[in-house]
Amino acid sequence: GPMFWSLGRIVGSGSVVAEGGLQMFGGGLELAGRAVINRGSGRWSGPTGSLTLANGATITNQAGASFDLDLDAIVAASTGSGTFVNEGLFRKTGGHGVSAFTVPFSNSGTMELLSGTLRLDGGFTQTAGDLRLRGGNLMSSTPIRLFGGRLSGSGTVAGTLTNTGSIQPGTGPGRLIVNGNYFQGPSGTCEVLLGGDRPEIGHDQLVISNLATLDGALVANLAGGFAPAPHSTFEVLKCNGCTGAFATFEYPSNAVGMALEYSISNVIVRVINTPPILDPIPEQEVGASGSLNLTVTARDADIPLQNLRFALTDAPAGATIDSGGLIRWSAGVLPAGSSAHFTVVVTDNGTPNLSRSRTFTVRTGTVPGPVATSLRFGVPSPGSNTLTFRGVPGTTYLAEYSLQVVGPWFDFATATAAADGSWMIVDSNATNAARFYRAR
Repeated sequence: GPMFWSLGRIVGSGSVVAEGGLQMFGGGLELAGRAVINRGSGRWSGPTGSLTLANGATITNQAGASFDLDLDAIVAASTGSGTFVNEGLFRKTGGHGVSAFTVPFSNSGTMELLSGTLRLDGGFTQTAGDLRLRGGNLMSSTPIRLFGGRLSGSGTVAGTLTNTGSIQPGTGPGRLIVNGNYFQGPSGTCEVLLGGDRPEIGHDQLVISNLATLDGALVANLAGGFAPAPHSTFEVLKCNGCTGAFATFEYPSNAVGMALEYSISNVIVRVINTPPILDPIPEQEVGASGSLNLTVTARDADIPLQNLRFALTDAPAGATIDSGGLIRWSAGVLPAGSSAHFTVVVTDNGTPNLSRSRTFTVRTGTVPGPVATSLRFGVPSPGSNTLTFRGVPGTTYLAEYSLQVVGPWFDFATATAAADGSWMIVDSNATNAARFYRAR
């Protein structure tokens, strides 16, 4: 079961393991020379709390365990001091004032500050895991050192912050304020989310009250569905004196072009290229032996305007597109109702090159049947008839005759429609009193 600790001292040597969780209440507690290990669900509650660590004593919240600090408490050092180690989940869930630790505090698990302020004057180091500001704040008179893991959330970090891990202002989006100096090392990363033009409301912002010394990486991500406008800017960092620069800048270069601008008081992300706009392309229809001549249109919203080039990445054989967006394709002889798919890509010459694509379908319509336009009896000679028709240019038709309207039908000539669709055949054996014709 759980271990309950509400009064007195735990002294000596060796370890006390709270397999069922460490339940602490109130103040006047002392741990000297021993290690207390929480392996379950732990909680420190009461109106206020106080704990003294002495002679190298340690409290460890192990991986897989949890510990809720549900009050404003003081963890102080006495002779020989002590340490508090979090490897699991540590949460400050209660107390709207300050909980102060004057012993070293290390984290490699998850810390969530949900209420009040956690003051870590004995020194704070994080080697892995997460430190999340979710309504609470962090304070220290000694440097706050992120050797690994991540610090995220909106709120205030009061003290000098050294980042060689990762920092993410806001919770999508938000603002993180560092009341002190900020140092980002070569392995450090600052990650911001961009979803609008206004700081804190539209995009993340890191605010440094004093000096910001920059190195490492800045990573900018776009919120889902957000497409920055051309030339828009995002003030992602404010400071009272910026030195250095981010060694690398990462952003979704397949969706937008961005660059960093530095001043003594801020760092701005500027949009330098946006994708071209490719207008919608409706479904097309051509005759089975017809051809497609279609101009697709695209434009660029950047200033200066980018040069655009067109390409077909998925199209039937023989299809071409020129520099002006004109697509040419001869359908050939295809069955009526068949279809072909085209994918048009337009690419600009900005930095980086950006593209947009659209796919459309070309369908072959039903070939219109030939229409008889004239029948001349006895032409060119008695016993012959000349018939003219109109059909699809380039299509070869078959003419048939019958002595009765119900058939049987007999083939007697073929002809290919000219460029204007006209074609003609001569029936030189038209000697019957009644003769019927059809073409297909």
